[in-house]
Amino acid sequence: MNAANQNMQSLPRHYSTTTVQECALDRLCHSLEVPENRKRFKAFPEAYCHSYGLTREETHAVTDLDVLRMLQLGGCVQRIALLTSLYGMDVLEIGAEQTGLELEAFRFMLLQEGYIPSS
Repeated sequence: MNAANQNMQSLPRHYSTTTVQECALDRLCHSLEVPENRKRFKAFPEAYCHSYGLTREETHAVTDLDVLRMLQLGGCVQRIALLTSLYGMDVLEIGAEQTGLELEAFRFMLLQEGYIPSS
């Protein structure tokens, strides 16, 4: 098993038949759908994270755009995509780069592990 697969082992599942309670990280990312919130976040990212009650570790993951860490901390890939899109980046491209995998291999791994729904 490679390092990327080992990292994936510790990720929480978001795609089950039951409703998953939103975490602060997901609420923050979801809030970025609102243009004014995007402006506030980009102006003062740490303060914005604090306003949503993120821990120091979550705040660092957000400000570093550390996709794997955000997933490990309970973030939902679709919500994290709202954050990465602020910087013109695709969440899957970032995750693939951070794991050293090709984009399609990373997408397949997430699909196989149940972290993204099948289309």
